[in-house]
Amino acid sequence: MWHLLKAQRGSNNGIYTPAILMLIFIVGVSFLGLGFVMPLRALYGREIGASSAEIGLMTGSFLLAGFIASPAIGWFADRFGYKNILWIGLLLHALLMLAYIPAQDPILLIGLRALEGIASVSVLPPTRALMNTLAPRTRQGEALGLLSASQTTGILIGPALGAVLASQAGYILSFVIA
Repeated sequence: MWHLLKAQRGSNNGIYTPAILMLIFIVGVSFLGLGFVMPLRALYGREIGASSAEIGLMTGSFLLAGFIASPAIGWFADRFGYKNILWIGLLLHALLMLAYIPAQDPILLIGLRALEGIASVSVLPPTRALMNTLAPRTRQGEALGLLSASQTTGILIGPALGAVLASQAGYILSFVIA
């Protein structure tokens, strides 16, 4: 899969190359997983005894950690390669979803959400940078628009799918699939 992401700009002004389609797919699936458990985290937190304030801190820690980590993640991506940071972000996100399963402490959920914020910013900025290296200069805006549409589609569909699955099979399977 990763061999498709060779940073070679197309000469035919095409944006529907295998590498660009792979990036669009990666972002869509990543944000589908993010959305999949979006409505479940608060419910899961309540189930293990989290207060309203702790549930709010779960959301805040995700955003704050992502905000703080973004410049550093960009720096690492520039120095160690966009694909490498993207791979780390995807792997970290998958492992964090599994870490929710044994978590029985609201404070641990807050920490997991903070790490998720870092994982999230390890995915999108490198994919945007890769997209800019792959798309023809005259179509970079269009290519980035497709990437954003893929992200939005994942976030849009994920919560409904995750909620339906959780109502039928419980939280654990939802976190495993995400």
